[in-house]
Amino acid sequence: MSVQADKIKSSLIFKGYRVKKIDFTINDNLKDPIEVKLDFNIKKEVNVDYDNNKAQVILTTLVFEEAEKKQYPFSLKVIVEGQFEFENCSKKQMDVFSNLNAVAILFPYIRAIITNITSTANVNPLILPSINVIKLIENES
Repeated sequence: MSVQADKIKSSLIFKGYRVKKIDFTINDNLKDPIEVKLDFNIKKEVNVDYDNNKAQVILTTLVFEEAEKKQYPFSLKVIVEGQFEFENCSKKQMDVFSNLNAVAILFPYIRAIITNITSTANVNPLILPSINVIKLIENES
């Protein structure tokens, strides 16, 4: 099936991302390494500039918070900022694209960063699971 690119082009344009922060800390006080259940959370900050058809989305991912207290092997914080533009969108569409689609676009970068950091740090490489962005938004409410 052949489809013209302009007919399936998204109104949300991903302009790129940058890593704002990576904070990795080994838990040197870990008594006996045990298998632990993955503990992570994601926070998002969305800033939409309706006048200029742009958005900035910041995702903060925290893995194994309170590592010493909870006997986790390490703690990790990653902050990624994405830049987006819109074409032919209403304000409502901009909000939906920024809160859902932009988060879905950025999260795979965070997953890759976390896997790379943990493998380079010589701990078991951590691969975060895929997320349901709609449920993430629902949980924020």
